Amino acid sequence: MLKSGICVVLAAVLSLGGCATVSVIPGAAPAQEIVSIQQSELRTAASSFSDVAVDRGWIQRDPGLMRFAQVLAHGNDTLSEAEATQVSYAALIGVGEREPDSIVMSLASDVNEASSLMATLSQAALTFLDVDLAERGNTSRADLVSFERTLVQAQKVRRTFADTLFAIGDADTSSVDAAMVKFDRQIDRARLIADRLAREYTSRNVGAVS
Repeated sequence: MLKSGICVVLAAVLSLGGCATVSVIPGAAPAQEIVSIQQSELRTAASSFSDVAVDRGWIQRDPGLMRFAQVLAHGNDTLSEAEATQVSYAALIGVGEREPDSIVMSLASDVNEASSLMATLSQAALTFLDVDLAERGNTSRADLVSFERTLVQAQKVRRTFADTLFAIGDADTSSVDAAMVKFDRQIDRARLIADRLAREYTSRNVGAVS
């Protein structure tokens, strides 16, 4: 009985999160979502930041839907062995093992890469927003969610870098400090762009209802 209940919940979640078509007329065939080139580039840039952040250990992988299923099945939120053994970013770059100056170089490189990825994402979003609506289509919920999710991830990455910087100890961290300033600017820029995306998405839906 429990397993069948889990299947129902998973099916419902998957049907909400994985649907690529929309249908507004009862009984009508669903219409395939038309994604513009600019929308595709925006979503790709968001995915790129997330993928690199996870692969490089800047943030931990989100266990997502299957983690939810495990909690339902086992009745607790105990971490799996794989989740419990995830290595921290500080450990990955050798804090406490390598020379502080070497760690600083690695950290500065990663912060600069994260800043570059966010700059690419923001530029993709601006390109999307600056194209005439008649040519590129409206901001969709998927566009807004992917951008805002990546912004949240960038803030988590920033905390990871800051914590690691604090743990380095005695070393010249000026290169990291400068990189962090650039990263902060990119995060602030992304916040403003997220507001623009949200305003357009909201105004589109208000117009559709009125």
